[in-house]
Amino acid sequence: MLLKFNLHRLFFISILFSGFLGYVFNSGIIANGPLIIVAGLVIVYEIVANEKIAKKHMFSFVLFLPYVAWASFVYISNPFEGRYLSTHFLTILILPLLVLSFLRMLYGGGQRYNYKFIYKSLLIFVFLQLVVCLGQISTYAFGVGLPVNELYAEGGMVTGTFFNSNDLAATTLAILFFVLGLEKYFFKEDKYLFWIVAFALLIITGSRSAIILGVGLFVFSKVNDPKKILTYGSLFFILALLSVFFIGSIENEAVSRMLVRVESLVNVLQYGVSADNSMTMRINSYFHFLEKLPKLGLGSGEINNYFKYSDGANFRGADLLFQNPHSLIVEIGYWLGWPGLVLFFGPMVLLLSNSRRKLSLIATFLIVSMIPSSILGSMLFFLILILGFFDFKSLNKIAPPAGTSI
Repeated sequence: MLLKFNLHRLFFISILFSGFLGYVFNSGIIANGPLIIVAGLVIVYEIVANEKIAKKHMFSFVLFLPYVAWASFVYISNPFEGRYLSTHFLTILILPLLVLSFLRMLYGGGQRYNYKFIYKSLLIFVFLQLVVCLGQISTYAFGVGLPVNELYAEGGMVTGTFFNSNDLAATTLAILFFVLGLEKYFFKEDKYLFWIVAFALLIITGSRSAIILGVGLFVFSKVNDPKKILTYGSLFFILALLSVFFIGSIENEAVSRMLVRVESLVNVLQYGVSADNSMTMRINSYFHFLEKLPKLGLGSGEINNYFKYSDGANFRGADLLFQNPHSLIVEIGYWLGWPGLVLFFGPMVLLLSNSRRKLSLIATFLIVSMIPSSILGSMLFFLILILGFFDFKSLNKIAPPAGTSI
């Protein structure tokens, strides 16, 4: 029993912190090697131990296998950039293991300890991301600090250990959603530190959608106490003013980018989505996707190449959005067609039974998946995506009777 939970915990950690290994060593082998080894050990253990699993949970795990089979076949037929062993392929293969690991940890014995382990790990993760971001800001300001992504260096983008800032914003927001759903039942200590660090990351990344949704999640989680809403809202407003005043006195690319993003956010709140070209492009792209739904067929079969569906796309930025659609639904639809959409989101519907926040979960992850340009190759995003489904109301709901299997 102890070995099983340690392996699943280790699997969780190996994915959660793989980006830091890649950032430090600049090597995909070093970043992904540990999780490949641990994933193999998890599979071997599950085969050898042959522990029972409840029928409902078995379906949650097994129903992802057809998606893995279809996506793997399509990927191998036309691998991304000609690379068979890539994070895109690994993301496909580990998806069922993510579901199985969370089922084992959060339905088996020691649920409270496993929830605390996950929470502490996420707290360390966001804190380390903030350290990296501050180091990158230092590089922009003083020329000394942590490495920045050279592709976005001219624009002053702060990315943490991610490829770009939107990826970091989306992951932070998804983590925030999970933590806010469980804090009143499990997490009392360190929660204010978590909020501060998470919102600092959202502000640094400058993702307007993430900031708006992050504030919304925070406010609605306190809706049962109007006094707290007023207090927290006032504090957030004061901190925002102080932050703008402080960073406005510093001259460097990263700070300038943050100020531009904040100004853009204010314009959106005042004048609507049409005031922001990026949001307008994405909305036009989503409407175009809806028009193409009857013609999706089996998809393009090639990641980042969806131009077969571009006819009639007269909106600005179409060339970019048919490579990076900024939506998980659109991306899977264009890449794998109707089989991909059905085989991926079908099992997700079954997983919803684990959540007490079904509507907010759907809405949050629809929006979160629209923030990054592409997430098909992000194992970390899918890790947090699956985790977001497990937000039980209390331990009494998830603890099985003594002597029963999961």
